[in-house]
Amino acid sequence: MTDFFPAAVQIVLESEGVFSNQPGDSGGETVYGIARNKHPELVDWPPTKDEAILVYRTQYWNPHRCGEMPWPWALAIFDGEVNQGSIINLAQKALGVSADGIVGIATLTQMQRATPEDFDLFIAKRSLAYVNAGLWSIDGEGWMKRLSKIARLSATIPQ
Repeated sequence: MTDFFPAAVQIVLESEGVFSNQPGDSGGETVYGIARNKHPELVDWPPTKDEAILVYRTQYWNPHRCGEMPWPWALAIFDGEVNQGSIINLAQKALGVSADGIVGIATLTQMQRATPEDFDLFIAKRSLAYVNAGLWSIDGEGWMKRLSKIARLSATIPQ
């Protein structure tokens, strides 16, 4: 199976940028998309790009089994977990499997069988989750741009 992580992490890094510290964002100071308040285990701050990539693989990609998913789902799940957090249940609802928030065999099997409409429904569910987020009035346009980019890039499997 192809390891899509290098392609996916480059897309997420581009979306996240290098540094932000937006008032009202609970993550606080953020470097390469790694929020200081969400990652207290990182003693040396700020993380290097390589350290951020390691966090992405060990805390987002691997635990959500993205390496076992078809490319569109892997990219959209990885991006969603990084930017929104806890979006597995949205994917499960779009796929029609029990929404327990854990990527198990039933979820992975249904991702393999999913139609483009199932994936579109997941993207729509992510959109609605953004709309209902606290910073919608500030970040909404950027979030929708990001989600459109993820949907577009998920259509082409990286080499």
